[in-house]
Amino acid sequence: MRLMSIILLLPYCVVLCASGESITTDRYTLIRPVPMQKELDPLSVNIQIAFPPHIKTVRDALNFVLVHSGWVLALKKSNDEALAITMARPLPQVHRKLSLMPLRTVLQILVGVYFIPVEDPIRRIYTFDLREEFKGLVKHD
Repeated sequence: MRLMSIILLLPYCVVLCASGESITTDRYTLIRPVPMQKELDPLSVNIQIAFPPHIKTVRDALNFVLVHSGWVLALKKSNDEALAITMARPLPQVHRKLSLMPLRTVLQILVGVYFIPVEDPIRRIYTFDLREEFKGLVKHD
């Protein structure tokens, strides 16, 4: 019985101990042990989303989208006035249900094309800066 177990496990041991180029997962399947793009960059994962009724503002929607990504929005005090105004606005009805697209694109759609995304990959903080051509529309004190 013990000899039989060793004989059955031997092929798996050889594959795992080899160069690491591929692993046998079953009789006809070999896989390469490399991370997928979505594992390397969680913001590139494709999502389809319908926001629940308790999501009222753009800020609520951004936080809801980021909750399982490992990323967070920058603190309110680190955002400029234009972004604070946008994030306090009610979530547009057209944005309550979004089709399949990358998470990064969903974030951009929620705040609008008037902002440039800013990513801090070290701390996994996400925010937006107002595009230069729109800075005159918001009065700064």
